[in-house]
Amino acid sequence: MMKKSTTQTKVFSRDILFVYVLLGTIAILVCLYIYFLSASVSHVVMRSQAERSIGQAQSELSELETELMISQHRVSAEIANLDGYSEPKNRIFIDRSKESLVLRDSR
Repeated sequence: MMKKSTTQTKVFSRDILFVYVLLGTIAILVCLYIYFLSASVSHVVMRSQAERSIGQAQSELSELETELMISQHRVSAEIANLDGYSEPKNRIFIDRSKESLVLRDSR
């Protein structure tokens, strides 16, 4: 009879060990799930902040480019006036289509 009890104890302890291993595995998987979920949420937040800062930088860049174009136009007009050039009073526009004809006023 003693032999049967020892076998039952071994089977019982093996079942308990299996349950503990299974519960430990489940606990580890739950912890990993929570970790990766929080990591993905933090990455989404960081990405949205990065996109917002990129948008602000692009806006500032476009404002600076506008200021640059205005300054370049002002400088080129000043240089042209220094060399004796002036704005034309009568402008002639050219159209490259085949049907167009450009005539010059010979006054």
